[in-house]
Amino acid sequence: MDGIVNEKGLSASLGTSSAVGGGGAMNKACKPYAVDLSAYFDGELEGDELKAMEAHLSECEGCRNTLARFGKMRSALHELARPPRKRQSILEDLKARLAEEEPSPRKDKPLIS
Repeated sequence: MDGIVNEKGLSASLGTSSAVGGGGAMNKACKPYAVDLSAYFDGELEGDELKAMEAHLSECEGCRNTLARFGKMRSALHELARPPRKRQSILEDLKARLAEEEPSPRKDKPLIS
């Protein structure tokens, strides 16, 4: 079964039940859990808080979707955090690509006769 794994390797099931979450969107029943979703995602919940969150996630598609968005956001932020390529490397790649291209048939012909 697919799941969302938080920082400590704990998994929330991605089942299709939406008894609490109501079709994929967070609702009033989610309010007590909304504050702790980030802490759960970061692996910071323990004991009864962790058990309560996992029980809620097993029934709430909306909160599972929110956790999935957290994961996508984290991936995007990691991608942005990568150091940019050095300018020289970019120029070398561009020159190599241009050298591989076939010359344009118009190169030898004047634009205006």
